[in-house]
Amino acid sequence: MKIDYLNRSGSNIGSKALMFIVAILNAGRNSFSFFLLLIVCMGYGVVKPSLGKTMIYVRWLAAGHFVFGLIYSVASLTITPETAGRFNFEYMMIAH
Repeated sequence: MKIDYLNRSGSNIGSKALMFIVAILNAGRNSFSFFLLLIVCMGYGVVKPSLGKTMIYVRWLAAGHFVFGLIYSVASLTITPETAGRFNFEYMMIAH
């Protein structure tokens, strides 16, 4: 979607806004899937009717997953391999 817009319009404010919207939606989708997987693996709804204090930790993990997923999405779309430093390369390899 971003590539089609970028090919038609060039690199402008619209393409960067579209990139951030797509990155936020992508990170949100992945984090929500991670959150659902965590609560099901903890036994919520099947074994336990409530996770209690564990649910707070699961929410924090999902929030952290969203933040780092957003950083990964934006970095993978903006930083080219030629301009990436060692830290950027290592983060992209670990996160992917």
